Amino acid sequence: MFYGQQTKTLDDKERIIIPAEFRKALEADEESGSGSGTRKRGTGHGEFFLTITPGQGKCISLFPAGSFTRLFLQFKPYDCFVDSDVQAYARLIAGRSHKSACDKQGRLSLPAHLREDVGIKKDVVIVGDEP
Repeated sequence: MFYGQQTKTLDDKERIIIPAEFRKALEADEESGSGSGTRKRGTGHGEFFLTITPGQGKCISLFPAGSFTRLFLQFKPYDCFVDSDVQAYARLIAGRSHKSACDKQGRLSLPAHLREDVGIKKDVVIVGDEP
């Protein structure tokens, strides 16, 4: 669980620093076995998915790779073929997602298409939520 909020500013390479306590919680999710084992060997940094989730306002959600994979496992393949709403939702999430990882300084790149979709220019507010 993440608590609190912090304001960060994009650097000249369109990256933000993810607060250390948030990174630790996200990485603990991967190490605890609830993730998918996507930790990059030798770097100590897990992989994450950035996505814009429908109905969540103008925000970008950050998921450990394992949690993101579990989100998609909730959709049964058969449902995606017979239920156009399920198929549309799965495509929307997948199409608005980007795989990334923090560098050694805890910086995470925010791709242009996600920044533009939510209106990020320079400042970013990072808000705690359930992992």
